[in-house]
Amino acid sequence: MLGRRSEHHDAAVQARITDALETVRGTLGVEPGAITLVRYNGSTGKVMLRLAGGCPDCGLSLDMMTAAIEAHIKAHVMEVVGVETEDSA
Repeated sequence: MLGRRSEHHDAAVQARITDALETVRGTLGVEPGAITLVRYNGSTGKVMLRLAGGCPDCGLSLDMMTAAIEAHIKAHVMEVVGVETEDSA
């Protein structure tokens, strides 16, 4: 029973992360496929994202964009303690 509740909770957190990503995409002016949720680990509170391209119109470096995304997600999803990225290659 606890496992199901945990899976349900993780799914709800992932949905909130996805909502936060939609908002930050618009704020940064990046295309929808430029920021993709790879996974959320409910045990650690870590989010893995795939970033493709950058933010050509906003003037942010990839590191600054990642920091902005992390701050936005953490402000909207209290369960998230950190964001990591993987290459889209």
